[in-house]
Amino acid sequence: MEIKDSVGKRGHSDDEIRHALENAIRAWPDDGFNMFVGPLRDGTLVEVGAKPDGVVFHVMKARSQFL
Repeated sequence: MEIKDSVGKRGHSDDEIRHALENAIRAWPDDGFNMFVGPLRDGTLVEVGAKPDGVVFHVMKARSQFL
């Protein structure tokens, strides 16, 4: 897995992002990438966008349309 540097600008560490992916509660394909919803270690749900090759390019607090 490769986590793009731009993802870290929201303050989430690579470990937190991996935790959210490893504990995802929802996952689905979307226009050339996969979207996941999972918890950070503090329980905050985040949405994570990742390409099929494992490159994570999007992380933010989960919006209602993804819950």
